[in-house]
Amino acid sequence: MHLYAAIASRQVKLGSLYQCVEWGAELINHSKAKIIKIAKVRPEDKDAPIIMEQTKNVIFWVANGRKINTRMLKVASKNA
Repeated sequence: MHLYAAIASRQVKLGSLYQCVEWGAELINHSKAKIIKIAKVRPEDKDAPIIMEQTKNVIFWVANGRKINTRMLKVASKNA
């Protein structure tokens, strides 16, 4: 099982891929963020790879994206 995480500077949203893309579009449309990074989070893994980046005009897949610590994403989402 896996979740997705939408990351905008210091804000994180955990949920389905659709929820993350919609949340990112909302932030971008309200000028609260310029780019959203979406990572695939698996609970058993220590790191979550970034798989997509979303801007105002385009969403594109990232091959071999950098990895983000899963624990940090969970803590950030609870603080949001």
